[in-house]
Amino acid sequence: MAPATRRMRLWRRLGIVALPGVALIGIQYGPAVLQEASHRA
Repeated sequence: MAPATRRMRLWRRLGIVALPGVALIGIQYGPAVLQEASHRA
């Protein structure tokens, strides 16, 4: 049980660290992706 909880804690920390990067990428690429999708539709 201990290793599993430790792994979950590690993943949670990784997620917290990765979230700002994902948000930045979404802000940068979101409009372009939406434009591309609207052109495809």
